[in-house]
Amino acid sequence: MKIHRKIRFLHFKNFLILLTILSLAACSSKTSSETDPEASLVKGLEENKLETSEQRSALEEKYYKDATQAFNEELYTIAAKNFGLLRTAFPGSRYYEEAVVKTADALYESGKYEEAITSYQEYVSLYPKGKDIERASLQIARGWHRQFKGISRNQTPLDNAATAYQSFLKKFPNSDFRQEAVEDLGLVANRKSECEVEVIKFYLKKDKLQAAASRYADLKRNFPNSPALQEVDELIGEQYSEHISRIQELAAVSPKNMDQRFQTVAPLNSDSETARARLKPATEN
Repeated sequence: MKIHRKIRFLHFKNFLILLTILSLAACSSKTSSETDPEASLVKGLEENKLETSEQRSALEEKYYKDATQAFNEELYTIAAKNFGLLRTAFPGSRYYEEAVVKTADALYESGKYEEAITSYQEYVSLYPKGKDIERASLQIARGWHRQFKGISRNQTPLDNAATAYQSFLKKFPNSDFRQEAVEDLGLVANRKSECEVEVIKFYLKKDKLQAAASRYADLKRNFPNSPALQEVDELIGEQYSEHISRIQELAAVSPKNMDQRFQTVAPLNSDSETARARLKPATEN
């Protein structure tokens, strides 16, 4: 009797082990469409051959409504995801153009400027005559501008922003956004001039007067209206009065051909809060 009980127990134990193995195998066999909501949505749409156009339209409307609501509620990360789902599931959607630019807007507002630039560039490429082409082009410049971290940091974002602003002004000379672009470019010019001031200070501190004079000439030529210029004049006048005539002489005879992209724009005063406000994203979530 004990032997039979032992055999039955072993059979039951083996059954439990087999059941566990099968359960694990079932879990591991899940496809990406079962774990990825986006893939699951697309797979479901593709496999449901009996789905009517009315049903598809209703689902399309739902995704558009959800994405738009998230954007309006400033839930930008969710909005970008939902607009992406809409584009993936409904590539021929009547909302596709709007979804592309809204994805970029949501990324910009959430502070993901590199991704936003890529999305705006995608919109510009897909819809060169789209209703948002001017704004998207301007936002590319602003996306670069927002990536500038400070006068002691990498200036590449400022250079890219300047190029993008100038490109916008050249491509859309009659745009309603023209004045905004001019003002924003003025802010870039101010930041560039401030960076130049720091370089000049460094050269003066090291008594490298010819290098300082050359950069001083560049500053006066390229940023004649910059508030930063006055700071350099005062610095030279106070601490290097015995050298100022020599610096000016060197600056007059040894200018180098620096970047000319800012010469067409008179930089703004440092307190231009209106232009600065346009570059600030909404409150992040």
